[in-house]
Amino acid sequence: MKPQSLVRQSPTSHKLTTGCEIIDGCLRGGFPCDSLTEIVAESGCGKTQLCLQLSLCAQLPISLGGLDGSALYLHSEFPFPFRRLHQLSRSFHQSNPSIYANHNDNPCDHVFVQNVHSVDHLFDIMPRIDTFAGNSRNRFPLKLIVLDSVAALFRSEFDNTPSDLRKRASLFFKISGKLKQLANKFGLAVVITNQVTDFVESSDGLSGLRIGNLRYMCSSGRRVVPALGLAWANCVNSRFFISRSDDTICKERRENDENGPSSVSRRAQRLLDIVFSPYLPATSCEFMITQEGICKVQFKLQRDLRDGLQQSQRDDGGVNGDDVFGNQKSQFESSNEKFRLRLKARRIKRSIGIVLMSTPATVAVAGGGRGSITHVIFDMDGLLLDTEKFYTEVQEIILARFNKTFDWSLKAKMMGRKAIEAARIFVEESGISDSLSAEDFLVEREAMLQDLFPTSELMPGASRLIKHLHAKNIPICIATGTHTRHYELKTQRHKELFSLMHHIVRGDDPEVKQGKPAPDGFLAAARRFKDGPVDPQKVLVFEDAPSGVLAAKNAGMNVVMVPDPRLDISHQDVADQIMTSLLDFKPEEWGLPPFEDSN
Repeated sequence: MKPQSLVRQSPTSHKLTTGCEIIDGCLRGGFPCDSLTEIVAESGCGKTQLCLQLSLCAQLPISLGGLDGSALYLHSEFPFPFRRLHQLSRSFHQSNPSIYANHNDNPCDHVFVQNVHSVDHLFDIMPRIDTFAGNSRNRFPLKLIVLDSVAALFRSEFDNTPSDLRKRASLFFKISGKLKQLANKFGLAVVITNQVTDFVESSDGLSGLRIGNLRYMCSSGRRVVPALGLAWANCVNSRFFISRSDDTICKERRENDENGPSSVSRRAQRLLDIVFSPYLPATSCEFMITQEGICKVQFKLQRDLRDGLQQSQRDDGGVNGDDVFGNQKSQFESSNEKFRLRLKARRIKRSIGIVLMSTPATVAVAGGGRGSITHVIFDMDGLLLDTEKFYTEVQEIILARFNKTFDWSLKAKMMGRKAIEAARIFVEESGISDSLSAEDFLVEREAMLQDLFPTSELMPGASRLIKHLHAKNIPICIATGTHTRHYELKTQRHKELFSLMHHIVRGDDPEVKQGKPAPDGFLAAARRFKDGPVDPQKVLVFEDAPSGVLAAKNAGMNVVMVPDPRLDISHQDVADQIMTSLLDFKPEEWGLPPFEDSN
């Protein structure tokens, strides 16, 4: 998709209901179209149940949260649960008789199932999906694609060698790219399931893969992480995690025995967590699976938050929870419940500590200056250009050779810095400095990046914002840690847009003695404006990297941060404003001319 298409398209796409009001509430309406949504869970947690229910709900009219369409179910976990689909279909038909009142068809008739045996088989199917979606002229055109599961396709075909990992990562981007293309072309919702692997703490202090705000996730008493690693995590737009516990959550009376004793039903309790998403805050909800499908569990949110904060305060040596909430104690005993509540408590304490005003799109931190801005400075990698995924892919491959895992805590320390500074952090923090020097790492990385950089795509909202500010005569420039050779490779497809900048300050600029978080780059950029040097308080910087935010604040400038949703929230405290995308930026909030198409 081109940036111009993002500007022209409707600001809100349709969402597909899950058929469960508590999950729909958590997801702000359901699963979005024009997007790739991943469901991560161990076996038996209900990810296939949810996908089957989505396949039926797609047939609902838009007014009821559906898409007025059919579903294509790409199934790689054999055998396909036809019996369960028919069971759900009967319940769905009974609940929505008006949809089929004038037709004799069955809801199952509009769920098309295609077995997928391998990655090569999936690529063979892709062109036919495009044709099928384009020629779909029946009552229910194709509106949902489910891939269940992506991990199964890679389970046995690849070894843990650098060459295989490189090939596997390349296939990740090809698969996700084709699915995103289909989603954007036909307005489809695309749902992908993924499996989990056990989380293993490394002995040298390098933690396992960090997923969004979570170092690991818990299910059935296990500490787990999503399969396929960080390279795949960069391919999906949203990631939801389903965990389970075998606590008894309800009692039922035996059928046809109204006067008899109640029997205990040990239905497993499921918890859906939003791990990362560009349009949703981190939250969770509980649900259960019945014969009729997925349904809600009454979620006592206030009690959970209260008990979670009490537990966190006791663990942190803070004030006693009784002093805040009265004489109340936590009653949760499962390890997964404690983990979830501590996560909630940490979010509460963060909100209390810095007084957040939050919406799904942006978070403004109290105390940030909002004076009249006259000049704007942009970072480039990860903010204007989607290049961070290339660094992630290559560095993950290099570390795999040493049986190490590249995680987001390490990536956060490297982002925005000069190449040699980031390289030293990489080899030292990962514990491979004795085997690979920073200089050798850069040479090895360079060879792999050369072919990737020319394919760099613009980030959503980048073109719109740059062209708007230029048209309104707001002086704009770039201050990036990227050196000149890489800058030329990354921008070669977007030279017209980048020519609108007043000037560019690169990482190998002679005035930039130290890289970010030192302020050298931003101060040099402010000096080179036509009427420079500009008062730092009149400058607004756009950044995605923690080190870049610190550099801008060290220069005395205002900062809007657009972090990757997988970046830990502890790195987001310094910025004056936080948002999930440049599309969410409102210039008038900073004294800049508003977009002409804004409402």
